[in-house]
Amino acid sequence: LQAPLSEVLPSENPGASYFFEAQYVCPDENVEINIVNAADNVSYRKGILNSSGALSSYDGDTVAKQPAVYAWKAADPTVNLQWRAITGVGNFFIASQAYDNGNGTWDYEYVVHNLDSDRSIGSVSIDVDESVTLSQFGFRDVAYHSGEPWDGTDWPSTRVGNEARWNTAEPFSANPNGNAIRWGTAYNFRFTADSEPTTGVMTLGYFKDGAGGDAFTAEVKAPISLDFCSGDFDGDGQVGFSDLTSMLAEWGFCFNCPEDLDGNFNVNFEDLLSLLSLYGPCP
Repeated sequence: LQAPLSEVLPSENPGASYFFEAQYVCPDENVEINIVNAADNVSYRKGILNSSGALSSYDGDTVAKQPAVYAWKAADPTVNLQWRAITGVGNFFIASQAYDNGNGTWDYEYVVHNLDSDRSIGSVSIDVDESVTLSQFGFRDVAYHSGEPWDGTDWPSTRVGNEARWNTAEPFSANPNGNAIRWGTAYNFRFTADSEPTTGVMTLGYFKDGAGGDAFTAEVKAPISLDFCSGDFDGDGQVGFSDLTSMLAEWGFCFNCPEDLDGNFNVNFEDLLSLLSLYGPCP
């Protein structure tokens, strides 16, 4: 892994934190055998860089069984972090946040981490209101080097109607070595919008063809007005008894379940309190 020197010099990045991730590849724990067990083979640790940008020491213990994107949510609990486990395809972690610039605009940041999927990700789109003005599109990927075969061409960004889109410069059929989000990597997407965040949808398209459909979705922060009511799991326009029973049925560890209102992959008493605070007709 290589990083520009300008990004690891503490003098040029005041207040920055750096995290290092290690991934174990175990053939007995793959997405075909056990999708959940396959997701706990990464860990991360905070590193301290010296004045020349080199790793000088570690700060704290290793955080086991979690990818480094969790460090973002640990530092900012309001980050929306979604774990999407697609049976037979792989595990993906999608994180999002919006920062108020104080001038009527917000900076939206997204991270897509492909933990272990060979199908990879070749496109990302985020739903936005057509009336919202977008600017300052950004994209960040892996710096391939030293004879690696992968094409490092940046993804072009476009605004089409009610979507902000990024995609590989060429599809798999045209370039199998295209710059997809391959397993073990995370890419960053961003834009600035003149609308505050609500709950939106990101659609992630696979780079390679295969079983399990062409794409999947994840909940993210986005500048869009949706007919969405947190806690209304049955979609009847109100938070009521059936939604309570739905939450109790998912009690304990869960992933990709809407009953996990705080997004920590565990339906517990905190989620129950949140649900009770939402009781009644949707606003």
